[in-house]
Amino acid sequence: MGGESVVKRDKVKKKIIDYKGMKVNQPLLRYKFVKEFTKWVNDAQNTSGGKMQVKNIPTLYDFFKSHLKSTVVRDGSRNNPSNVNEGTFDILEDLERIIQRQYISKRDALYTQILYEDLKEMEKTGEDIGGTGMALDPAFIVFSHRRVDKKGKAKAPKKYYGHYADEEYVDKFGGEKSPDHWRAGENIPSQALFSEKGGKDFPSRGLMYILKDAQESIENEKLVIDEVPIDDEDFKEWEAISSIESFFNKVVRTSSYWKDGRLLVNAVRKEFESVDFKLNEKEAELVEKITKLNVKEAPAGKLGIVRLSSSPEVIVFLTKSALLRKRTKKAPDGKPAWQNRIKGESGFDHRTEGSQDITQEVRTKRLARELAKIPEIKRYAQSLLRDTSLYDGANFQTSKALNKLKDKEFNFSPTSKNKILDLFNLSDVRKINFKMTKLAMKELLNRSVITRTRDLQSMNAPNTKEPIVLKSWQQILWR
Repeated sequence: MGGESVVKRDKVKKKIIDYKGMKVNQPLLRYKFVKEFTKWVNDAQNTSGGKMQVKNIPTLYDFFKSHLKSTVVRDGSRNNPSNVNEGTFDILEDLERIIQRQYISKRDALYTQILYEDLKEMEKTGEDIGGTGMALDPAFIVFSHRRVDKKGKAKAPKKYYGHYADEEYVDKFGGEKSPDHWRAGENIPSQALFSEKGGKDFPSRGLMYILKDAQESIENEKLVIDEVPIDDEDFKEWEAISSIESFFNKVVRTSSYWKDGRLLVNAVRKEFESVDFKLNEKEAELVEKITKLNVKEAPAGKLGIVRLSSSPEVIVFLTKSALLRKRTKKAPDGKPAWQNRIKGESGFDHRTEGSQDITQEVRTKRLARELAKIPEIKRYAQSLLRDTSLYDGANFQTSKALNKLKDKEFNFSPTSKNKILDLFNLSDVRKINFKMTKLAMKELLNRSVITRTRDLQSMNAPNTKEPIVLKSWQQILWR
């Protein structure tokens, strides 16, 4: 049952977030930017200082840890502490914090856009080698060779950027010359930050481009929320969801949800709570508003599927609405539609004939034990054991008690009545009497006094000091 409303479960490993009592499935590892950033970090950690031809820096990732931080700005750098507020590693720390938390909020999604803009502002800064503004792109880290005139007096140094090991440096100090493109705006750190498709020396595409796509990736990812309660007061809002309306349209057409015209509320509720209801864009916005998933602290993503929890009252309300839409007062089996969970105008009962009186046979101990759980029956069984007219000395007259029980008119509460209807698989009845076997009666009496009233604590027959005996069985009742 559930028909077209049921969709296949997502095979991606779930990441369940408890949000305001609801279960939100945000499979973090499915996000493209998370996969890309994780790979980017791995590539940065695997790019050694030796590959970059630098000393005292183990990896590219360690380079970013210190790059452009105010505490490590080199002497004479344009990036003095007063104009360096945030470096590359600040961005890495923020991204790692988001991912390690295993949860991305709408606020985080917005923040990835800010981080992208920060990197965008860094790109190409410092390309003007003699400028005065910030130079935050590592492609343009400045190096210089000392110059002196013929008299040995210092003159303006020769400046170059990207990497220290140019031809002149190698001639003077030895070592391996760095690739020319490193000193032409494409050194490894800059590739790692700003390469659109991955650079010559760094396999991942630049962090800036990963961030550029991150916000859109997060916002378009489908979210699934589970255990979303429908309140008795706001069920009308939920009814605006087309797949929910379709579900209840099917309920009023499907005979398996009904018996003798009576709505099987528990069966409908169980099915309703197992269905994945798909949402279109407008419906997703409505659900986000109802559930408060539209605030900045809420899990990021586009809501695509909702799984609901409900009270019996909600099931009755929504079924009643479906009957009204169908303009019918009949159940699929052709009998007047009714339910026994809600009394009065809030529910529905379209029966035109009065309920019947029935006498229900009870032959087994199992049924007797279940009846002993009904408060009205339990109290009556206890009263029978206190009725002196049913005794001959200590001998309890079982046959007389059975006749009294058969003639008893119980005034059952709605809860007790529903339990009895379910126990015997009955439609509604006006009055029900019980015709028991002696075996079932003994079980009923025993079960009814397990938690006996004060005047039965002695387990003795009324007005005697002898245990109650069922003489016809040659048994003491309590044994």
